[in-house]
Amino acid sequence: MHFESDCLQMVKLIEEEEYWPSLASKFDEFFHLRSLFTLFPLSFIHREFNSRADLLAKDARMKNSEFSHVNILVHPRLAQSNPLEPV
Repeated sequence: MHFESDCLQMVKLIEEEEYWPSLASKFDEFFHLRSLFTLFPLSFIHREFNSRADLLAKDARMKNSEFSHVNILVHPRLAQSNPLEPV
């Protein structure tokens, strides 16, 4: 599995394991989850190539919620979109 983010600053912080007090609790949770994987490749992807994930993140922010798990089912709002075109 390969992880990608459209937040370049976050990718750099994680790669350098730089400590930011304001993000401490989120980073602690992230580093714990990362430790559960044998390999955890993380790279930057431009938002224009990450439209599905961007849509899910915006949807979560509008609902003031967090995604606590990932599964293989396609999110209903993404089911009818063309995978090669922005949503």
